[in-house]
Amino acid sequence: FPGRAGFWAAAGAARLRLGDLAGPVDDCTEALRLDPRCADALATRGKARLKQGNLAGAIADSLQAVELDRLSAGVWDTLAAATLDSGRPEDAIVAATNALQLNPRLPDSWATRGGAKLDLFNLAGAEADCTEAIRLDKTVAAAYFNRAGARFDGGDHEGAAKDCSKVLKLRPAEALAWARRGRVKVALGDYDGAKADLDEAIVHDAAMAEAWRARGEAKRLAGDLAGAVGDCDQALILRPGYAAALMTRGQARSKQQDHSGALQDCREAQRLDPPTLEMKKSDWTHLLSYSKADSRRATQALETALAGVKGDPAESARRLKKSLATAELSGVAEELLERARVTLARWESVAKEVSGLSAADKEGRKAAIRALGALGDVLALAALEKVLKEDSDRTVRHCAMEALGSIGCRDALQALDKAAKKAEKLEDFAGVGIAKCARYEITGNRQGIDKLLAGKPGTWVKHACEAAMRRLDERFARENPGGVE
Repeated sequence: FPGRAGFWAAAGAARLRLGDLAGPVDDCTEALRLDPRCADALATRGKARLKQGNLAGAIADSLQAVELDRLSAGVWDTLAAATLDSGRPEDAIVAATNALQLNPRLPDSWATRGGAKLDLFNLAGAEADCTEAIRLDKTVAAAYFNRAGARFDGGDHEGAAKDCSKVLKLRPAEALAWARRGRVKVALGDYDGAKADLDEAIVHDAAMAEAWRARGEAKRLAGDLAGAVGDCDQALILRPGYAAALMTRGQARSKQQDHSGALQDCREAQRLDPPTLEMKKSDWTHLLSYSKADSRRATQALETALAGVKGDPAESARRLKKSLATAELSGVAEELLERARVTLARWESVAKEVSGLSAADKEGRKAAIRALGALGDVLALAALEKVLKEDSDRTVRHCAMEALGSIGCRDALQALDKAAKKAEKLEDFAGVGIAKCARYEITGNRQGIDKLLAGKPGTWVKHACEAAMRRLDERFARENPGGVE
């Protein structure tokens, strides 16, 4: 039924233009059931499979399509991208060249051929092809990314950085572009800028071993040797036998005077990859034609973001918001997405209230502290501990003590002990009592609170103890919904 096959092929092509990937595969499969020689269906299904990351399927469909119609530049273009992403740059150059002979105004084919030449370390050819792609269409992110690789490997670090920035304007969530610009900044000596870019890369793709290794290198060069070793450890967990990570870790260990560990790492790096010490080529070559932000990677990135940045609710919220945006498009479990949304809303509230701790009037500061206590998030601890150290008003410090008790994190115990000693020195006996009450609340010591109340304390301490008891009751009810027999 050729006529009906054409209908299904056209439907698949229309759905692909709307961004649907699964629908076109189904439609074109039905078209091919009706007419196995429907070249349009093979071409559309091949393109959809490429965007899904099904490279073998994309190559198979495209090869069948060109057998039926060797004059279709679009099919050669798809075949070029699929073979390049499969690690076959020579085949990609042949296919892209065929596409460009049929239609020299295909920017994607120029970008693909440039990426293939980059993989083969033909830097001048890669830059020339990518520049032609950009001349034809300034929105082809792959052309900027591939040209950045050619420029970086050729020593034009400033040009590479500019191209990476162009990619990020077009694709703000492209982890590979953040990672490449981070590595470029390492080469430029901008270690803080490099770490910031590589942080972003890890937010978007926590499974990218290259980003962890590159951030380790930036930390090593900036003098953070422990951080460098930690990042390289993570890179090696993600990619065992990663020679560049072993070399970076070895260099950091040498600076730490761990000469035995350094020698072991460097020897292993050279055994795995003899040219490691002289390696100039970037860790990332061409930009893939399909998104690597699959469910597994997006889930891992979201879980990493949910850990937060200790003591920095604003930065924690910023990173979580970005990871959540990627995860919502990547098939991550709805339960995890909902937890992330709830956490994001809470962290944004925490960040807002932390900014209120700098209010000029003490009542404004106390209101912000009470709100932080009610939110009950550990990301507020650092800000509340700072209040205990620096705020000159004792009633504001009392509120901070209560809030720490309300949050209930054992990390606050040391700060409360210091606050109690400070209050004792200042003869602030209410402060001493409230600090003790907060400590008892964190440890769940009801008897301690009862003992404070039995001593008939002043109004401030009494109110703090009664509020702590109510919160402990509420916590018990939440943790034991069926009650105790």
